Amino acid sequence: MNETVPLVPTLINVLSIVLNLLNACFLTYVWFENRKTTYQGIYQKKEIQNYIEFSLGALLYVTPQAILLISDVFELNLWMHRIQHIGIAVALISFIRLPKHIFNVKDENNILRGIMIGLICATIPLMFTPWFILPVPVTFGSITQGTPGYLYVGVLAVHGVVFLINFIKSAGYAANNARYHGKLATNEMGFIFGSVVLLIFNGIAILKLSNNGFLPMLDNSASSIGFTMFSFIITVMLTMRYGITLRERSEKEGQLKKLRENIEKEYEDILSTIVEILERDDQYTAGHSRRVMQISMEIAKAMGLRSSVIDKIEITGILHDIGKLGVSKLVLNKPGRLTEDEFRQIKRHSELGFDIVSTYKPLFEIATYVKAHHEKLNGEGYPDRLTDEKIPEIAKIISVADIYDALSSKRPYREGLELDKCLQIMQDMANNHEIDRTILAKLEKIIPNLKIEG
Repeated sequence: MNETVPLVPTLINVLSIVLNLLNACFLTYVWFENRKTTYQGIYQKKEIQNYIEFSLGALLYVTPQAILLISDVFELNLWMHRIQHIGIAVALISFIRLPKHIFNVKDENNILRGIMIGLICATIPLMFTPWFILPVPVTFGSITQGTPGYLYVGVLAVHGVVFLINFIKSAGYAANNARYHGKLATNEMGFIFGSVVLLIFNGIAILKLSNNGFLPMLDNSASSIGFTMFSFIITVMLTMRYGITLRERSEKEGQLKKLRENIEKEYEDILSTIVEILERDDQYTAGHSRRVMQISMEIAKAMGLRSSVIDKIEITGILHDIGKLGVSKLVLNKPGRLTEDEFRQIKRHSELGFDIVSTYKPLFEIATYVKAHHEKLNGEGYPDRLTDEKIPEIAKIISVADIYDALSSKRPYREGLELDKCLQIMQDMANNHEIDRTILAKLEKIIPNLKIEG
């Protein structure tokens, strides 16, 4: 334990670690909030993402710096010093990318990014050679580390040049925007001010390398202050820019979501009423849609599907035959065998159902399941002759429930079949690769004890 380290730099570095960690957490929260919003252009996601990267790079720098201050273990100090340079590189790469998103320019300084990424790839293996840090102890304030080699000085020089080029270009963008708009946006001012602070404190750090007596209370913590202040300014800027907006947008989104849910519920109720009217004219199919809905939902629960999927199955089940509104009742209620033309009319109900349900865009996904509920795994179903992997799972579940209810219910041309007979026929269909065997197995498990309404 290094007992000569002054109190002030210790507190500075501990505070730097805490602030950079809080910055990263706060920015990550804002980034996730941005992903949830349905509004476009409120948050500049890439800008926030780059700020997160900078904060993590800063954390990679200040944490080893705190360890360097309190450690007397020479080998550990060498490792911490190497990690610091990785942190500088990560922060600088994100810093290079920021002007594109802040000042809305096309130029992302890809050349500078390429230089930095290449420098990291080349430097990491060279960090363990004497060219980077000579294995000769040298003391800077209270810190004992290896003597900097020529590569170390060169890497620092490249970092400094890249930073200055990017800062000068950013200052030019800021000046142009200020002339054009009459003022700078909050994020533009925050970036420029933070960059100036970062430049000043890293300048102090370079002076301390050449003059150990310069500002002794910092004890090589100037760079930590610079990185932390830049991150802190980012946090303040984002709070000013997004804090109130975030709450207001969240409230508006909640209101819109509730309104959308009400509209969807009303639309579903209208369609359900239409289905009831459809089934009321036919004593043989009365209640069919609700039974298919109930059986499908129980299969889905037995399969362990999420509640959001079960909700979709509920809607699909009740609407799956709505397309029969477009089929002649003479054909629907015909007691004998259907002709080829009449069967073609029946088969159209899947597409007609899709056309009806998809008129309301929020139910477009449901409409695709309605359309596919007569597809077969072997590609011999209709209307699109889809094969196994192309048939949605929800449509496969509806298909199994639909077939079971059709077999077990009374029809004009026959009585309803017993459970064992229904399952035997469906087992043959599974063997012929018409329906999903796994879904059928769940039906066999739940159907003996299922009390079906209607």
